[in-house]
Amino acid sequence: MEERMEANQQPRKRWLIVVLALGGIVLCAAIAGILFGPNAATQTLALTTALAGAVAAIDKFLPSSSTSEKSAGSVFPAKCGKPVAAVLFAAGVLVGYAAPRVADALFPPTPNAKVTAQAELGWKDRATLTWRNLPPQYEVWLLVYDKGIYYPQEHPERFPIPNGSDTLDIIVGREDERGEVLELVPVVAAPEAQKELQDHILDGLDRIPAGAIRFQELVVRRKP
Repeated sequence: MEERMEANQQPRKRWLIVVLALGGIVLCAAIAGILFGPNAATQTLALTTALAGAVAAIDKFLPSSSTSEKSAGSVFPAKCGKPVAAVLFAAGVLVGYAAPRVADALFPPTPNAKVTAQAELGWKDRATLTWRNLPPQYEVWLLVYDKGIYYPQEHPERFPIPNGSDTLDIIVGREDERGEVLELVPVVAAPEAQKELQDHILDGLDRIPAGAIRFQELVVRRKP
């Protein structure tokens, strides 16, 4: 009687493990999505699904002795175990291959740019640009905003890899300014905005040109 009850409980335990495993996979994907965006969520889901399929395949194709002895209490009949494992593994591989591509189509990566620098800067100083998901043909620029004018900074490496960073020399305001507050403004420029930025490095612009995406500015102060 006890053996029969134990045998009846085995399928329930296995189904509980399956449900918990699926819940863990979804939870991992959700955490990755919250922290790193939808692409990371789909990639995490694909990876965990593929790993689950691989584990199931190994367990079914290369069962341990203890697993063989208990095969009568498994969720799937023994004759169905290998096909099911093969399907799981194939599904994991397929999801792993297709999910990032589907995610890129449904959720195109959003470009982003950030500038970091010291709180107080000299007339000639340095700042670091960091960017992510830069589209092809786009450029990263840094503008210095001073009294209503945006001054594009000369940037010798405006054709970077999609994700990266670069430290560049900048001119912060006029030479005679002391203690003035200015803004460093990073932008990602489409091809139609690049020539306008290049043409106004010396005299500046009264606005950010169309086709240039503005990101969070950094407020700095000129050294006294």
